[in-house]
Amino acid sequence: MGLQDAAGVVDVALDGAFSDAQGGGDFADGEVLDAAQQDHRALAQGERGDGVEQVEDEVVILRAVQPAADAAVAARLLRLQHDAYAVEAALIGDDRIPPLHEDLEALRATSLRWLAAFDGDELLGALGWTEDDTGVDIDRLMVAVHAHRRGVGTRLVREVLLQEGGRSATVSTGRDNGPARALYEQLLFTRVGDREVLPGLWVVDYRRPSPTSQDIGGSSASGHR
Repeated sequence: MGLQDAAGVVDVALDGAFSDAQGGGDFADGEVLDAAQQDHRALAQGERGDGVEQVEDEVVILRAVQPAADAAVAARLLRLQHDAYAVEAALIGDDRIPPLHEDLEALRATSLRWLAAFDGDELLGALGWTEDDTGVDIDRLMVAVHAHRRGVGTRLVREVLLQEGGRSATVSTGRDNGPARALYEQLLFTRVGDREVLPGLWVVDYRRPSPTSQDIGGSSASGHR
């Protein structure tokens, strides 16, 4: 899960939250949701029905990326990750967050699947997750500092939940990371427990039962961040 045993990984960096299938299929490497898929999901989520989502003055496109296969992509993800987790470290008053100190080799060696958010060529955010027969585990979520409060993190989480439709989802985040906790609670994740992964470093575990597109869309419509 997000924060992994005593080694402790605070998996969800501050989203901007200040903020952010129906069976849909998996993304292929580099695949962008086509207009029909986006329209279908936009209708379910109460968003624009023109194939893209307008976030303030930006047009956000979601695309699968593979840092293990692309060193340039990995380098961009690593910069984003370090910046995002530095914000979380300041927020919770603790920098013992492994993704904050991860290097390029370690990031490329992870077994995570990745979904990234772009405005043109600009990387706004990314979500890394794993999956098995029991469900989905959100390992890390990060949003560029300048993209906070624009719904990018929420959009990424929602899309993965839709893509993995019918499965439960789990995530862990720092107990003192109020913005990230608010994001997950808005998306109907339920707090299932607290853990002290390192002396003085507490995380909260969340679980979301098998979602429906109505649930996911409704949470978006009720408070897009």
